[in-house]
Amino acid sequence: MQLFYLFLVSLVLLAALHMIAPDHWIPISTISSIRKFSNLKRIVISILLGVLHASTSVAVAAVALAIGLVITKSYLSYMYDAGEVLLVIVGLYFILNGLRERKKSQKVEALSTNSALAVSIFPDFALVPILISATPLGFSEISILIIVFVSVSALSLSVIVLVASIGITSAVEKLEPRVIDYVMGIVLFITAAILRFL
Repeated sequence: MQLFYLFLVSLVLLAALHMIAPDHWIPISTISSIRKFSNLKRIVISILLGVLHASTSVAVAAVALAIGLVITKSYLSYMYDAGEVLLVIVGLYFILNGLRERKKSQKVEALSTNSALAVSIFPDFALVPILISATPLGFSEISILIIVFVSVSALSLSVIVLVASIGITSAVEKLEPRVIDYVMGIVLFITAAILRFL
């Protein structure tokens, strides 16, 4: 049961953190303001994009999990170990991506509307190592983790877009996406470290 709660907390943190990155919510807020969407329409669009984003992430993780299960067959302990290694690798990916973004210093405003919205639905690879590490839990627990990930992603995005419509996001607006990458990498490292000692 400790394993389930570890993954649950990690996924909630990752889903919420990822969606407060300005490159996810600023495009929606900008388009909503330009087109003068009602708050209800902003929330609906945010929820839909959050669900799409989380669903693409789940699809990528499910494919990786299926491939891993086929390769390891009935040796689930290998999947657990592979998941632990992947937590570190994907954590490093996020840290390195943050460093790359720092050098590039690309502003969200410089992106076109279409490419900025595409960022909102591009999959989050942080889910892959967590689902692979969670294979010992079983189908029902993994299903709960997926539902929580999708729900928190959609809810976080809709809340931040709604808060932005009120105009109280100045601190979050200045937050660079690379900072979120760093924090996500650290969350994955901590999850891997805790897994090592469970």
